[in-house]
Amino acid sequence: MCSAGRYLLVVYLGLLANCGSAGAFGRTIQVGHGSVHRGGKAIAVADAIAMTRWTQKAFFSPNGKRFAVVLRSGDLKTNENHYRLLVFASNDNGRSVRPITVLRMSSSSNREAICSVQWLADNETILFLGENPGQVSELYAFHVAHGKLQRLTNSSVPILGYGTTPDGHTLLYAAEQREKTENTNEISHEGKVADLGRLRESLGGGSRKLEVFVKKQGFAPKRISSDGMVDPTHLLISSDGEYGLIENHLSSEDLPSTWASYKFPENEYMHSFFHQAAGATPFKRYLLADLRSRTAKPMLDAPVLASAPLGWRGHSVFLARTYLPLESDDLGKDARRESDTYCAEVEVPSLRFHVASADTCSQWGRTVRNARVEARQSLNAPPKLYFVDLARKQESLLLDLNPQFEELRFGRVERITWETKGIELQGGLYLPSDYSPDKRYPLIIQTHGFDPENFSMDGRSEWSSGFAARPLAAQGFVVLQAYELATLRTMTAWRVTDRSEQLMKRRSRISVPPHILLRCTLSISGASSTRSALRSVGLAEPYVFVASTLTQSNFRFAAVILTDGIDCGYFGYMASPEMPSDGDNLNGGLSPLSEKGLRVWLEKSPGFRLSKVATPVRLVAISDGALLELWEWFAGLRLQGKAVELVEIPHGTHILAKPRDRQIAMQGMVDWFRFWLKAKKI
Repeated sequence: MCSAGRYLLVVYLGLLANCGSAGAFGRTIQVGHGSVHRGGKAIAVADAIAMTRWTQKAFFSPNGKRFAVVLRSGDLKTNENHYRLLVFASNDNGRSVRPITVLRMSSSSNREAICSVQWLADNETILFLGENPGQVSELYAFHVAHGKLQRLTNSSVPILGYGTTPDGHTLLYAAEQREKTENTNEISHEGKVADLGRLRESLGGGSRKLEVFVKKQGFAPKRISSDGMVDPTHLLISSDGEYGLIENHLSSEDLPSTWASYKFPENEYMHSFFHQAAGATPFKRYLLADLRSRTAKPMLDAPVLASAPLGWRGHSVFLARTYLPLESDDLGKDARRESDTYCAEVEVPSLRFHVASADTCSQWGRTVRNARVEARQSLNAPPKLYFVDLARKQESLLLDLNPQFEELRFGRVERITWETKGIELQGGLYLPSDYSPDKRYPLIIQTHGFDPENFSMDGRSEWSSGFAARPLAAQGFVVLQAYELATLRTMTAWRVTDRSEQLMKRRSRISVPPHILLRCTLSISGASSTRSALRSVGLAEPYVFVASTLTQSNFRFAAVILTDGIDCGYFGYMASPEMPSDGDNLNGGLSPLSEKGLRVWLEKSPGFRLSKVATPVRLVAISDGALLELWEWFAGLRLQGKAVELVEIPHGTHILAKPRDRQIAMQGMVDWFRFWLKAKKI
């Protein structure tokens, strides 16, 4: 249940250009004087939503003579995301490139209007998933030479992923499961048997299963019989169209008992899934689909945790970093198979396997090209696309993605690093355009990592569900986007003492625990020698850290926003019992269903300590099902008459997609902090 949420920390303090000694809390942070001014208009939330972004990839044709890029921008007036597919070709001598065709499509859903782009072997045809407003996503073919768009499927439900043979003759695709229509004459008025997922489903939080189909050119699609949850992004088909590969995600009730013999990383945590009654797990496997008989079966009786299949070579499938079956004569008896992963080649249809060489895996799919497309950008320079001719060592500007930014007034972003308790951290300070080192500013800290190389409007590109760095800076705030570990090696310097902290250590690979967060805040302020210099402090951090810090810290917090997050509290534990292990471990390592465990939860679980919260809290629930994750805090604080606001964005996604959904989250963030840190005098 404890999926990642997005949170903000707010500190109201004087941010000085030349801070005093940071003392025991870490080294002093130096803030520069410079600011980046362009036009005269202050940045607004609408400017962030309308920003043109690209997919971070150029799609080259097999012969390398053409490439396509996909661009996206949001439109608040229509509440649509507009997409452009631009196809470029080099001239005969290869010294310049020019756009030869443009395809435009728009999406009114949470899905992309153009995605999963790939060229066919003819170097003329591009396949992709696409849709227009009011439509579902379907498979399309775009014929570049004629500018002709052809729809290849006729589905009543969205198609979410596909694989194809090089000639496009055979397609393997996954679509949402069609809803069954009930015969109104046979509707039962009797009760239903409840299951663990019933409450979340009733609130709209359940996910629909996918069905897999094979379609040959000129024929109707045929369904492939397969069990379990399918990952639509990893569907691969052999070049002759006879076999397919399907990624299958397993729930607890589907885990083979023999897999409990493996020694996984974070072994105790991973093995907890074998003891759950139901619910999702990190484990997956690959199914081999016979496209003639339309049946699928497991390829290997072994789990996969992180990697995707490399692909087909003839009638062999290559898998990267997969475990191998423990009971098999293919490799003989080898105790290392309990803990090691391998690059494996699996022969089809015999399913015999052997370990492939390291070079085979490392070089798989690499194509040596004489050109590339890249985005040139920095923290203070918006991205522009360049074509780089590697052979001639020449480059040319393809596109200025956002020329309208010349009309906006930008403040400077400073990269900062610091070390606290042996952990090296980095972040970016977003400064107001009129920033002065002699002025005191309210500081807002946004979590979930920092990219020191790339430009961003929200602080972490495409995370506007919970971030709004530049619109906040335009309102006179200083925003710190944190924390990504500068080096993972520093994590070894942080010693832990119990199961709860061990899990926090595992989680903190992308986030920093609250006591470190508070210390780095003091370091940045230059006021570590006296906490009275902090006018007020607010804190939020991924997973349960925000909740535990708000309920157990002695600091006074100014304002907090918690977006699409959870506290691993008692109500959430009961409402979504499919993954109890996180709640158990984060609250002392014991289940609250035992008398001893409940005593520990009463002391540690944030939901039982809401009387300690003295901070205005804004809760943002993305989707109906997310209400379960935030309801304990909303109800508990409301019953105590404390300042709390719960905003629901129905049918949203974890990373919000629709322009108006993004506006609700981002503008609400700006308004919330303006009220509590400026209009409201604390």
